[in-house]
Amino acid sequence: MYVNYLQELKEHLHFDQLVVPLPVLQHDAKLVASNKPPYPYSPQEQRDCSTKNTTIWCDASAVSVTVDFRALADVHIPAVMLKKFLRELLEPLLTYDLFEPVTRLHNLDEERQLIEVKRLFREELPEDNYIILKYIIQFLTEVVDHSEQNKMTAMNLSVVFGPNLLWPKGQASLSSMGYLNSFTLYIIENFAELFDR
Repeated sequence: MYVNYLQELKEHLHFDQLVVPLPVLQHDAKLVASNKPPYPYSPQEQRDCSTKNTTIWCDASAVSVTVDFRALADVHIPAVMLKKFLRELLEPLLTYDLFEPVTRLHNLDEERQLIEVKRLFREELPEDNYIILKYIIQFLTEVVDHSEQNKMTAMNLSVVFGPNLLWPKGQASLSSMGYLNSFTLYIIENFAELFDR
């Protein structure tokens, strides 16, 4: 058997149970980055979505909706809407395939954890999911920047959003929920290092 990338080994081995030397992981990351296909959509095919202050509009097929959250007089509505969007996805934003690897990250040392999370995002997370995740985590880091006023620390946000970013196909255990919250905390606190593309 011959493989070009470590990712291909996962089809044949329990790769997450192997100890792969750091230089091998780094070399594989360089190979994947240099051979990764371009984003599959042309600018004309992409949806045009943006936010401005408290007004949100999204024009996907000549339909636009404007919502002024100030008129609703409830600061919780945007968070509820974001959680509802994430929870109603057919598959979690971080995909079912990443559930097991994410719940095992706590066993790794800090340096190896960073490399593994970057690899998961780069090699296993679909490009569209990566882009959405990047914007959500960037938004959450901005919320954390104002935690003195809003009382939403990175830990609080990880408890609120962790279960909405990733869940298993079946029933989740309490310990796995703790790992998901820890993972969400980790990606919020390490946003700059993890989302460098």
